[in-house]
Amino acid sequence: MADFTSIEEMAKALCGEWKSRKNFIWTGCADPDADRCALIPLRNRDNAWGFDIRRAMAPFIENGTAGVARMRHWAVGWQEELWLHVYAETGEITPGFKKLWKLYQHKLSLRSSE
Repeated sequence: MADFTSIEEMAKALCGEWKSRKNFIWTGCADPDADRCALIPLRNRDNAWGFDIRRAMAPFIENGTAGVARMRHWAVGWQEELWLHVYAETGEITPGFKKLWKLYQHKLSLRSSE
């Protein structure tokens, strides 16, 4: 994930980013408004670094404003990604995306303290 300086910048960059991926089709999404969603890689056959993100996002997965999708990937066999609403129908940033922003900021603080 790129370095973002604000939640608005991150929201704008990630919302609908999945549409620009080459050789990618998002099928089986339970959300009829996937254009308001972002996909965040969680894990694949070769790594599992997304367990902390998945655990932190559990309340949003449970209430249906986020979910986990397992996708086929030509290089790693499969990949799990978190999908979540970036913007509410009102255009405001969702609580789930705000939580993701806090996780991102924590990751940056850990990286800068190394």
